[in-house]
Amino acid sequence: MTPRIIMLISNFYPVLAGAEQQALNLSKGLQANNIPVSVLTRAVQGEKHFEIVAGIPVYRNIRVIDRGKLFGMTYILTTLYHLFKLRKTYNIIHCHIADGLGHVAALIMAFLFNKKVIVKIALSGPESDFQRMKASRINRICLKLLHHVDRIVTICSWSKQEAAAEGFPDTRIAFIPNGVDIHQFYPSASGTDKPNRITFIGRLTPQKGIDVLLRAFAAISRNLPNLQLDIIGEGPQKETLIKNVKTLGITDKVVFHGTLAQPETLLAAAAVFVLPSRSEGLSNALLEAMACGLPVIATAVGGNLDLIENGQNGLLVEQDNPDQLAEAIERVLSDREFSDKLGKAARQTIVSGYSMEQVTSKYIALYRKLLID
Repeated sequence: MTPRIIMLISNFYPVLAGAEQQALNLSKGLQANNIPVSVLTRAVQGEKHFEIVAGIPVYRNIRVIDRGKLFGMTYILTTLYHLFKLRKTYNIIHCHIADGLGHVAALIMAFLFNKKVIVKIALSGPESDFQRMKASRINRICLKLLHHVDRIVTICSWSKQEAAAEGFPDTRIAFIPNGVDIHQFYPSASGTDKPNRITFIGRLTPQKGIDVLLRAFAAISRNLPNLQLDIIGEGPQKETLIKNVKTLGITDKVVFHGTLAQPETLLAAAAVFVLPSRSEGLSNALLEAMACGLPVIATAVGGNLDLIENGQNGLLVEQDNPDQLAEAIERVLSDREFSDKLGKAARQTIVSGYSMEQVTSKYIALYRKLLID
């Protein structure tokens, strides 16, 4: 049987946060391999209910009433209705982000029409999908139901351990990391000729630890006055971070760029990429920076531990430790030979194990296995 996939995700293009970017890239990869794929997502005001995005049919039909328990009820019911309407177009439902409600509707379709269901675990650590699903009674019920899906997909070793701790047997866990387009993200011809640029890319939330980066940057900028910190992204913490910048006296050295459609432009101008997260799955931004051959510094959490071998293809630091982070940044900026070594090894790590082509092949193998089980 040929796998026919419907991606189930709360948001989709033009939203391009981590999960959305991975869903889009994977859908493109499946399409390139002649695997039929479509997307079912939430209705967005101003967007068409149906459109073709990069050749992929996108149905924006999930509707919600954003009032307490009505949100979850309407989300599940409208998802179920449209999965039913589209039931002849797919045999596998691929749910992105486990703490959503989509897998509940997907399991009903599995029971009624023998569909296969996989659910991807997006986050690990203190703010993992599993932890979020324990936050309320209804979510705890959803967590119990999660045990009935055909496979859960973990994207890092940390997440796989969390799944095992939640009682998922190894036979029901598929370990497939996130991937990156190594043809879009590649080393700049000029290398790291601009040693004054430090770059962060990500959603501006407490989870990302940007406040720690600001404190570390303030400390090292006293000795290195020509430094610039580029912060790319949007999020609910933006105004707080701008106030922090003013308090630390580094307003003229920190640039908030907002969301960029082509972050590779600023990555090409960076000397080092920093990801100071408190909790992480497998960061798209970190994958992209490493694919660009940048030296990277990240906290020792989540998928960062899978990607980075400390001192070989990047540096790992403790979370919430601005002094250690400042020391790591200074080391990379002051030692060009060491910096180049890290960047070249980072690129090789991505090419050898995290290209989108490799990740797509792993998903296709999983889909085919599910159809013959």
